[in-house]
Amino acid sequence: MRKNYRLRQALYYAVTCLGTNSVLAAAPNPTEMTFTQTCLPDEIATRPDGLFEPSDAQLSTDLQNAPLKISADRLSQTRTQEISLQGAVQLQHPQVTIRAEQLEINPQTRQAHLKHGVRLWQQNLTLLTEDIQINPPLLSVAANQYQIFPSLAYGQSQSIRLNQSTQSVELYDASLTTCKTKSDGTKDWDLQARKLQINQQKQRVIAKDMTLRFKNVPIFYSPYLDYPLNDRASGLLFPEIGSYKALNNNKRTEYVALPYYFALADNYDATLTFIPMSENGLALDNEFRYWGAIGNSEQRLKLDASLYRSDESISDEDNPRWRIGLQNAIRWNPNLTANIDWQQTSDANVFNDAPIARELTNATKATQMARIDYHQQGLHGYLLYSGYQPLINFANNYEKRPEVGVHYQQALPNEHLSGKLNWYFSSQATDFRLKTRELNRAEGLRWHNQSGIKYQLRQPYGQAQAQINGYYSDYRLEQNPIHNEPRLIPQLSLNGGLIFERALTFNHQTYRQTLEPSVQYLYTGYQRQNQLPLFDSALRSLDFSNLFSLNAYVGADRIADSNQVSAALTSRFIDQQGKSRLELALGQGYRLSESQVLIEDGFDGSQGASDIYSKVQFNFDKLRLYSTVAYAPKEQTVRASASRIRWQPDEKNALFASHIKQRQEALYASETIMLGGLSQLTPQWQFSLVGNYDTDLQQWVETQVGIRYDSCCWSTTMIAERTQLENDLYNDSIQIQFELKGLSSPNKALQKQLNNLFNF
Repeated sequence: MRKNYRLRQALYYAVTCLGTNSVLAAAPNPTEMTFTQTCLPDEIATRPDGLFEPSDAQLSTDLQNAPLKISADRLSQTRTQEISLQGAVQLQHPQVTIRAEQLEINPQTRQAHLKHGVRLWQQNLTLLTEDIQINPPLLSVAANQYQIFPSLAYGQSQSIRLNQSTQSVELYDASLTTCKTKSDGTKDWDLQARKLQINQQKQRVIAKDMTLRFKNVPIFYSPYLDYPLNDRASGLLFPEIGSYKALNNNKRTEYVALPYYFALADNYDATLTFIPMSENGLALDNEFRYWGAIGNSEQRLKLDASLYRSDESISDEDNPRWRIGLQNAIRWNPNLTANIDWQQTSDANVFNDAPIARELTNATKATQMARIDYHQQGLHGYLLYSGYQPLINFANNYEKRPEVGVHYQQALPNEHLSGKLNWYFSSQATDFRLKTRELNRAEGLRWHNQSGIKYQLRQPYGQAQAQINGYYSDYRLEQNPIHNEPRLIPQLSLNGGLIFERALTFNHQTYRQTLEPSVQYLYTGYQRQNQLPLFDSALRSLDFSNLFSLNAYVGADRIADSNQVSAALTSRFIDQQGKSRLELALGQGYRLSESQVLIEDGFDGSQGASDIYSKVQFNFDKLRLYSTVAYAPKEQTVRASASRIRWQPDEKNALFASHIKQRQEALYASETIMLGGLSQLTPQWQFSLVGNYDTDLQQWVETQVGIRYDSCCWSTTMIAERTQLENDLYNDSIQIQFELKGLSSPNKALQKQLNNLFNF
């Protein structure tokens, strides 16, 4: 009986040394990607079916009753009490299975020796070797092959030494890849390390003399690399290669961006990018992120900093060139929050002369904003500074330095009405200043107030709303003949609508169709306002909902007088999941009298019927269409329109189109047509093309060509872009991105860029 116990105890130690506590099995899964079955590496050995219990099964601590099954063709015992199992040896535990041709066990010393064709399977590991020696707490594995699941990443090592007591493992002359082995025995890429140490207790991996090879050519070497098993890892990210042509340089500039990621702590990190440039030397770009508590506040902070020296065409006084960007969301308590979005640069061409902050390359201004908000039940107050950092071709704009606002809303007693009755008041005081003072443009203070009573009733069959508003504004202007200009305007709005529904079956699909008529009467008093500046106000852009807006302008510098009735008819087709698949709407306004404010500003405010507004939204899996059109029946012409469409028969092919025509009477009128496409030419090659055509200029103002090669194991993306700036100048750029699958996240750069450009 005692001998049987020692045998079981020795076998238990042998299994647990190779079991779920094994730090080799805890090695990091190199990828979260999902490959197609044809791209997955082959298994180095067929894994037996039904050998493992659920992953939450735990190893038993009861040695005598541990669920361990042993089988072999022969069993023998020597005089020294050593036990030898030979022929088709199999040790099976709920979480590990081992097969070998021979197993020798010494129950006294608890040593074990597995020989010849040793195969070990776990839920996340397959190991093949010819020799495993177990001398608790140490385990030694001879030359071997291993594979990690579910990624199927695999590799080899000359030897493995495992210390069960310290939960650490050392792999010597180890390699790792996720690429299929080709017929000639080569792989597209693999990692090789002289020594790989994995410490399960510290959750760290240390690689020494690590080399990354691509097509058997070493492309990266690190003598020492330390990264965590259970979190983000510090290391070199994939580089970007490109070229561009800056406005102040006749030569093209080639560059390579080499980013290095620092996993500094659980709640903050940094990415430092070295950017060698052929014309401007070396640029440094750093992104620091922090999320967590600072003092009594919770913050989500992002700090960007860039620094470089320009070439001889820039004077020494203008060097070095730099930019700092800060984005920060601060929360002291549920009532008090703050937001900062700030860009500061040494000069206007910083983003155009170096490949940093690519979204600002062709921008004319960058945001400088800081805001504090306070919320308490129906009260909301804020303090805002809103300005700009001038960039290339900057148009002098107004800044808010600062703006203070308060809004208060309170429910009123409502015993006899079934809807909601509210009173509200809002007030804003804003100091408007130009970035650069101009003699013919006013600056000064605007104080704007709005108050009213609003009744609202919502029912499944419809809604009704009545609102009485009053607007009061006062200006204190500088460099303007009018220094004090108060304004008091009353307003009345009545709005209502019904909802009719019916069941509809089309193409074997059941939908719920609605018919929703709505009508609004709006009266707004008149007061002359064209003597006042336009600080932050403009005519509303095209949108179907603007048919029922309370003011034809955005901003508070103009309150358009109105005596108008608006009506619309909307129909929606809603599927069984509650998703609107098709929406059709038609609407028109009728002015009972002229709008003097619009006429005084040079816009159409004549009495009679307005433009006819139409809206179409088609939202199916393969086809999406969004279109709003304003049609002028008197001129029989489309005055304004905004349409975009995407047809995507599968994930790798798509066609895009958009058409935007702004109001002809607006301060800025234009018409552009943008076309784009994404095509999977072959299983490996993908192509994209985008063009933006200005019908007034009769030329392409923006073109972009992208091409991507995608193999099972690696991919590269190249995007060439040309953007027209003012004065017939162009900004040209080429970007090349390279990635090794299994070492980086999947990149759908072409598709993402098209979706963003066309607002899908």
